[in-house]
Amino acid sequence: MILWLSVATAHPSPKLSCDELAARLLVERLPARPTAPTWWWMEKRPCPGGILGGPVPPAAREVWCEDADHHRTGSSTSLSGDLKVLFETRFDRDQEVGPRVDWNPATQQSVGYTSYQNDLPHGLALEWTGAGTVVAWLRKGVKEGPTYKLDERGAIELIEFWDAGARTSRNCVWREGKLVIDTQ
Repeated sequence: MILWLSVATAHPSPKLSCDELAARLLVERLPARPTAPTWWWMEKRPCPGGILGGPVPPAAREVWCEDADHHRTGSSTSLSGDLKVLFETRFDRDQEVGPRVDWNPATQQSVGYTSYQNDLPHGLALEWTGAGTVVAWLRKGVKEGPTYKLDERGAIELIEFWDAGARTSRNCVWREGKLVIDTQ
């Protein structure tokens, strides 16, 4: 809960001008895009303080760590039928705590990053595409606060605000670096 409060207070007010909003959002530190799955279960000690929770690939399509009481605790990975990583995450006593990294099984490029808290998406969520990055904030699984899109050069193209999962009327859109829509 403390994490959310610190995240929520860091969001800029939707009452600011579009250029002020963009300037404030551009200073947010975003996690780097992972370049390759970790294949953590192949390490010498893959589950510090625990054990593997089942057979490892290729005998299984999911691999995870568990504690002595058989609760998922630590790393967890899901794989496709042809053993390509679909997503990687972390658990704490059967609760997903993330962050979850989603992978495109065809290209094995990371395509998403989602923070988790108490088994729900909560905090920062990123979607990486060929056209840029979408940055959103979630609270207990629903969008809350600014969502914005960065182009492939890192310039903001769009800002919209969400409140309890519903998009508000505040939007800013830039084309070729020029502000073209401001709903304030």
